[in-house]
Amino acid sequence: MGSLGMTEDVMFKVNIVHISDKVLHEGESSSVIVPGVMGEFEVGIQHAPVAALLMHGKIAVRSLDEKNTVKVVTIRQGLMRFDGKELYAVVE
Repeated sequence: MGSLGMTEDVMFKVNIVHISDKVLHEGESSSVIVPGVMGEFEVGIQHAPVAALLMHGKIAVRSLDEKNTVKVVTIRQGLMRFDGKELYAVVE
């Protein structure tokens, strides 16, 4: 399998949308750290499906580019779900 196939195996879709329907982030990631009710936790491609309440804090979305870029979105609160292929969050 070429490197493209390997990248597809470790990436998942990430959509973070404000309650006003403004898209805050749309793309792919290798891991996302979210501020859950019990503290921060990381979601990666091997993570079990999960739904969670999000508290005030920062969502950090890591990509697999050459620079290992991290996009940070600050939120007041929200909801997220991860189904094994896509993380979707609605936040304010």
